[in-house]
Amino acid sequence: MTIADVLAFALGLIIVGVGFPALFLLLSFFFPKAVERSARQVKHHPGRSCALGLGLLVGLLLLVGIGKALPVAGKLWMLLSLVGGLGILMLGGAGMALFVAERFAERLTGQASLKHYFQAVLLVEVSFLLPVIGWFGVLPVMVLTMLGAGAAALVPPGQPANVPTPQPPVMPFPGSRPGIPVLE
Repeated sequence: MTIADVLAFALGLIIVGVGFPALFLLLSFFFPKAVERSARQVKHHPGRSCALGLGLLVGLLLLVGIGKALPVAGKLWMLLSLVGGLGILMLGGAGMALFVAERFAERLTGQASLKHYFQAVLLVEVSFLLPVIGWFGVLPVMVLTMLGAGAAALVPPGQPANVPTPQPPVMPFPGSRPGIPVLE
């Protein structure tokens, strides 16, 4: 191992350490409602997000496997599947970071800020670096949860059911009024 290898590794960590917070911040600026829905999904339904992420990961792997077996158009299909999956993952990651930032600020000051957002993203990133537990425990669960939360955030919230306005009762024959008994 040379000094160039060490510098390349350190530079890679710096780029990742700055790149993810910047990407998540841009996503939260350009798609604030989707990121908020993703954070809400992580907060209220973490298990459901993880299960949805697992299902989505299996589906993406099937799409990539099918695309790999096909000729040139299949390679494009595989590339689009991977880019789409990573986009959903990043949207879920931005929501996860927003959730962690809100929790982080709640514990410290009570009001979330941009500083807390960057700290939350770095906290999530550093938890992945922990040997064995981070790599094989935290990372897979977080990635599946982010994937599921990102997919759930793409679905717009449900619209309230159309409740019909009450109509006055239909009169049995013209000229009758409600409340007056009809003699037969």
